[in-house]
Amino acid sequence: MIFRVDEDKKYIHLCPIALLKTSLDLRPAVNSAIAKYAVVMTPTMITNHIPMSDNPDSATSFYSPMNQPSSFIVWNTRGVNNDNFKRNLKELIKNPNPCMVALLETKMADHLSMVTEFGFDDYWEVPALVLLWHSNILTVTRKKQTPQEMHAMIQVLPNNFSWWFSAIYASTLYTDRINLWNNLEAIANTYDGPWLVAGIFNEVLTHHDKWGRRGFKGARYIYLV
Repeated sequence: MIFRVDEDKKYIHLCPIALLKTSLDLRPAVNSAIAKYAVVMTPTMITNHIPMSDNPDSATSFYSPMNQPSSFIVWNTRGVNNDNFKRNLKELIKNPNPCMVALLETKMADHLSMVTEFGFDDYWEVPALVLLWHSNILTVTRKKQTPQEMHAMIQVLPNNFSWWFSAIYASTLYTDRINLWNNLEAIANTYDGPWLVAGIFNEVLTHHDKWGRRGFKGARYIYLV
């Protein structure tokens, strides 16, 4: 997460039940002109329902998908075709050296040039959304895509442990977001493993999460909850 200098908001993170703990690393932003701080979240997930060894009766084990070299970045870029973005992403690729990057609001339809420019070797795109990754570290199985969402099963090699990842860039149109909420609900009803949902939802849960005079319609967030 990248925070602007004048950022003053509350962020609500809905965590999966398999999340054991998470650490927050607050760093100065690479480009202080557009942001003051960058926050790197490092979750550790408990996988007691998924054997991590050949013995299914083995003790509860722990798996941290963010540990090197399996760290990853989700970034609402607000456009990638500019020098500031490219410079900042190259710095982030040096440290924490992610094996996968999910870029939102890219304002591009064709992201092929980004694969070689930033040193990745595989990608998946929809307009305004792209996943870039290193195929020698990750296996990304594509499951579903729409203009608002990308869903994939992620396996960090050489482990057999897999988890579901959803990159979201919700429409500003309420009627379109209803389709997105329905798709997320369908996944939740059919998949019970570890699932990370990250992105921009263009929605609030309570009136405390918004600024401005426009009224808050509580019925809108029923689909999100």
